[in-house]
Amino acid sequence: MNALPAAVAREEKQGKTRVIRSAEPCPTCGGTGVVRNRRTLEVTIPAGSADGTVLRLKGQGGKAPRPEENGDLYLTIRIEPHPVFQLSGRDIRVQLPVWDFEAALGAEITAPTVDGRVSLKIPPGSQTGRVMRLRGRGLPARGKEPAGDLLYELKILVPTDLKPDERTLMQDLAERLKARGIPDPRAEMMSASR
Repeated sequence: MNALPAAVAREEKQGKTRVIRSAEPCPTCGGTGVVRNRRTLEVTIPAGSADGTVLRLKGQGGKAPRPEENGDLYLTIRIEPHPVFQLSGRDIRVQLPVWDFEAALGAEITAPTVDGRVSLKIPPGSQTGRVMRLRGRGLPARGKEPAGDLLYELKILVPTDLKPDERTLMQDLAERLKARGIPDPRAEMMSASR
């Protein structure tokens, strides 16, 4: 059923006859029959709500003649991107930089979490791309969905401003590794490219 446009009529009476001289759109609703009303609601977002979660606010939508017939308001949650933490489903991913010597020797480092910091053990010989998991430290459980995990993906960094004695140490390490017969890390790639 289509509503008729709301209008304000200007009429004149000529004896028993009523004559409408002009009709203009209602100044309040612009002829739509709907008055827009803006208001602010305070809403509690449930813990564990993921990006795209829809919340229903019963009776907070369009107004009806009787309050119990008011429409519902649906809110879609959008989570802002963060410079450190990235959402992946219910998991939270972090690119975690570690020095090459920490990765080679193993280390205990401090890593960020969404609610503070944690001590994390880097196993010796770790490589770029290795993922370390803290179970249950992602988005909290919600309904039938379990809690996500906090995933640290290691990104190995190499010092760029070596002093002469440090460069000598690195060159000595490189020569020792070559003498021990350490394999060329590009050998498999080179044979596959032929």
